[in-house]
Amino acid sequence: MKRLLSVILIILLSLSVLPTAGAKNEVSVTYVIKPSFDFGDVRDFHEGFAAVEKGGKWGFVDKRGKVIVPFIYDEVWDFHEGLAKVKKENKWGFIDKTGKVVVPIIYDEIDYNFLEGIAKVKKGGKWGFVDKTGKEVVPLIYESVREFSEGLAWVKKDGKWGIIANPLKTKNLPVKSK
Repeated sequence: MKRLLSVILIILLSLSVLPTAGAKNEVSVTYVIKPSFDFGDVRDFHEGFAAVEKGGKWGFVDKRGKVIVPFIYDEVWDFHEGLAKVKKENKWGFIDKTGKVVVPIIYDEIDYNFLEGIAKVKKGGKWGFVDKTGKEVVPLIYESVREFSEGLAWVKKDGKWGIIANPLKTKNLPVKSK
């Protein structure tokens, strides 16, 4: 009798964990905005904004889908430290989150984003660095440069490599005169 009760109990427990026949397995989705945009391409959100493409041009939208930066750029990078790298008419610069150009769109190349408060820029075949206001803090006189790391960067001039200090962080660095 105990054995029969055990078997019945096991069967009843097994049946209770099986889905009920005809039950719907629905998943609820919470839309912030239902699919309604006719963008050609979209990117992930970074610092509250997403790069989006429409008609072959790029701009940025906020988390509500409102266009914050109009579709006027040929290429854009995501926001990083409050600025986004943008390309227009084969030249690069940086904009802020309002769409204002803060580093003029005049450079042939800009490598990555800002690191240690400055970014690598190239114009006329020479490299240098700009700060977040667009000021050239290291002149564009180098054949090649590396990013700043721990306040230092490698630079190549006249075929020779040297090391420069980040002009924004020269405190406590082993600086040797020119």
